[in-house]
Amino acid sequence: NNIEKIYKTNNYKINNNLYLNKEKVFDWPSLGLNNNDSRGFCYGLKSHIAILSDGTVVPCCLDSNGIIDLGNIFEENLEKILEKERTKKIINGFKSRTIVEELCKKCTYKNRFNK
Repeated sequence: NNIEKIYKTNNYKINNNLYLNKEKVFDWPSLGLNNNDSRGFCYGLKSHIAILSDGTVVPCCLDSNGIIDLGNIFEENLEKILEKERTKKIINGFKSRTIVEELCKKCTYKNRFNK
């Protein structure tokens, strides 16, 4: 039974290139959270970025409000956005396990990478 398989595993292939992946619960990042962890690592800007519907480029999809606005893909190319000082500070911070952005400090999703 497919339903039983889903409950028994954390990763389930639904179809070609379509998977269901279960993870631990985390708090969606918000500047209103009390968490303020300035140490840690994240894959944002290392293996992925997000581009919001208005063209705003952010380090990851968890910044759905564009708080960490790195630039706009409709106004400048991605290469230029990735070369900006703010972007480099975020990348270098993650490399040294130092969180530089306030929203990232509030994010609990990064905890899964800090083992």
